[in-house]
Amino acid sequence: MISRKAFTLTLLFLNSIGAIFGGYTLIANPDGSGFGIPLSALQYSPFPDFLIPGIVLFATIGIGSFVAFVAVLRSVGAYPWYVIAEGVLLSGWIIIEVLFLREVAALHLIYLTVGIVLIALGYNIVSNPTSPQPIHQSPQPILQKGKS
Repeated sequence: MISRKAFTLTLLFLNSIGAIFGGYTLIANPDGSGFGIPLSALQYSPFPDFLIPGIVLFATIGIGSFVAFVAVLRSVGAYPWYVIAEGVLLSGWIIIEVLFLREVAALHLIYLTVGIVLIALGYNIVSNPTSPQPIHQSPQPILQKGKS
């Protein structure tokens, strides 16, 4: 059984690594050649190349997910809000990307799902901050001593 915290940490870590790599690749190759994406893919966006999207991806999703990862790992007081914020940023990034590219790929659906799951996990932590239950089980009622 994987705990809610471990699952959250895993999603944030993988998301951070992927976005840092992806953002760096776009920054280093703003013509899209690092991923084999033609500049024509940006025809409906306000960007002439992938430099600005790469910087935004690197900073908001890559570094942002890493900051949220560290906050969750160290149980910083407001860490559930970091998780929610990163879920909102990731979901927003994917929605805007799909609107600009005017196509939906499997990875868009996967990352949108990750964003929504992060929002739900953060909300769950805010709603049940001391719940030690694994993520796939409902909390069991606790009987008070002497009562049945």
